[in-house]
Amino acid sequence: MSDAKSKKDLIPKQGDMMFPILRIMLRISKRDNEEFIPNKKIFSELTKEMNISPIAQSIHYDNDPSRPKIAYNYFEFALNRLRTAELIDRSVASHCKLTPNGKSFTEKYKGIENPDHKDIFALPEYKDNQKKQRKTKKKEEELGEQNTNVLDQINKSVEEYNNNVKEQLRNYLFSDGSEGAYRLEDIVMKLLKKMGYGRDDDDDESYVTQRSHDDGVDGVIYQDVLGVSKIYYQVKRYNSDIQESQIRDFIGTLGTYFSTNKGIFITTSKFTKGAKKAAKRGDIRLIDGDQLLELLFKYHVLIEEERTLPIYRLKKDEDDD
Repeated sequence: MSDAKSKKDLIPKQGDMMFPILRIMLRISKRDNEEFIPNKKIFSELTKEMNISPIAQSIHYDNDPSRPKIAYNYFEFALNRLRTAELIDRSVASHCKLTPNGKSFTEKYKGIENPDHKDIFALPEYKDNQKKQRKTKKKEEELGEQNTNVLDQINKSVEEYNNNVKEQLRNYLFSDGSEGAYRLEDIVMKLLKKMGYGRDDDDDESYVTQRSHDDGVDGVIYQDVLGVSKIYYQVKRYNSDIQESQIRDFIGTLGTYFSTNKGIFITTSKFTKGAKKAAKRGDIRLIDGDQLLELLFKYHVLIEEERTLPIYRLKKDEDDD
């Protein structure tokens, strides 16, 4: 037998605590003239009456300090059972009082040694409330399942709505002929800055290159806010896939004119396998059309949040002793 298990055996079971709790509450109410008695006061007297040692009181579930202490948790369970039997009233947080039924029931068992807690479970009030609790729990589970279904429908509708916006955005990127291509270069610059590229001061030298005279490079931006190094990028507004030769040409341009092999190649279409392999041979980051749309959404470029819908759930307050 483990040490933890042997210590746990020193703690009385929930059912065994129930009659002692009733006796203690009756005694305190008469002795101290208290109606609602603090739970901790009841527990303190219970530990003395049932010889629950300080060591036993300190044991946590699984010996995990972040979890409740077993003895006090058993005590709470016992209180809840007594409330279900309508023998105690827990309407005041962290306090209990005997109901009229609780007083007469406790007096009835006065002098009886080791009364059986099953007598409490046999009370009509306990049985009726147990049935109500089971019905309530079933109803809560049904409502919870309905809420889950509603949330799933909401999420699906939001996803469909956003996908439609993405298609609108995709069409916008292809609009306005050649001027649209130049506009896309500006959009990419704005996106990269939102992603954290570029210097965050007046000395930022990020720029979109001169139209049609860019030597295969559409923009230049600092890699970080300190301006340690520059990143060169090319943007292709194509319907057809980007080929390996186009990546090789881009790498060649970077080496010939800018003495680097580091760059970003962005397209509204896709990359062939050959293009992807060529990019790996250099230090080229590829962004295809789908990834571009995701990034524009993520960093709120050309889109904005239309509305926020508050969705609520039930938060149950428990006694906090």
